[in-house]
Amino acid sequence: MAPTLGDDWKALVSSLGDNWDGYGGKPITAEAIASLQGLYVVPCPTGGLVLETHQDGFDLEIEIAADGKLNGVSFQRNTTTYPNAGRDIG
Repeated sequence: MAPTLGDDWKALVSSLGDNWDGYGGKPITAEAIASLQGLYVVPCPTGGLVLETHQDGFDLEIEIAADGKLNGVSFQRNTTTYPNAGRDIG
């Protein structure tokens, strides 16, 4: 299975209170945090990474190139069930 983002980020974002951004930002909800449980970090053979999730009938993939630059974003309706989401499904 692909490595996940771990749990360190959860404590950080859940600790953000009212006005965390100086522009009236609201606290991050437990529901928003829980929705990222299915976010996977998948290594690319080119040295980059893909962040991906397959949930609620949609696929979201964000590719970061080996040089750290955004290489592509894909968001589409999912008509396929991925029993091993986060693994190589290609």
